[in-house]
Amino acid sequence: MPQPYFRVRNAHRRWKYMAHDALAAAVSWLLFYGYRKLFPERVFMGWDAPIHLDINFYIGLFALPLFWLFAHSFSGYYRDMERKSRLAELSTTFFTTLFGTVVLFFALFLDDVVNNYKDYYLNVLVYISSQFFLTWLPRLAHTSLMHRRIRSGKLRFPALLIGDHNGMQELFRTMHPNRHLCGNHLVGYLAPNPMNGLE
Repeated sequence: MPQPYFRVRNAHRRWKYMAHDALAAAVSWLLFYGYRKLFPERVFMGWDAPIHLDINFYIGLFALPLFWLFAHSFSGYYRDMERKSRLAELSTTFFTTLFGTVVLFFALFLDDVVNNYKDYYLNVLVYISSQFFLTWLPRLAHTSLMHRRIRSGKLRFPALLIGDHNGMQELFRTMHPNRHLCGNHLVGYLAPNPMNGLE
C-alpha cells in the first residue's frame, strides 16, 4: 500500500481530532462562562444582576480553542494518530488540561469576581472538569473504534522484518498469531547477504 495513503489517512484523523478538541474547548468555555455568571458573580452582585454576553465571552470563544489546540500540539498528541494507547491518552489529556488550566487561571481567571478564596477553587474545578471530560471522552470513543478496526483486520500497518533467516523465522512465529492485536501486516524482509550486505 503506497506511503502517501498513510500520510493522507493520518492527516485526516489529525484534523478530526483537532476539530473535536476545538469544539470541546468552545463548549467548555460556554459552560464555565455560564457558571461564573450564574453563581459567583450573582452571589457577589445580587441575584437580580443581569446576565449578558460581553466581549470577553466572544474573545474566549475563539481564543481558547486556539490555545488548547496549541497546548495539545505542544504535548505531541497529534503526531501519530493511528497508534494510540487509551491509558497514555488518558494521562496525556489530563496533564495537558491541568497545565493549561493553571496557565489560564493566572493569566485570565485570577481577577474574576469572587466572594472568597473558595470560589477560585470551584472555578478551577468546574473549568478543568468540563475541559478534561469534553476533550477526553470523544478521544476515547475514536481510539476505541480504531482499536476495534485493528483487531478486526480492517486497519493494518505495513511491517518489514530485518535480520538473519533464523531470527526472522522465530520472530515471525511470535508475531503471526497476534498480528491482529497490533495491526502489523508483514510485507517483506531484509536479510544479510555475503555479496551485497542485504537481500
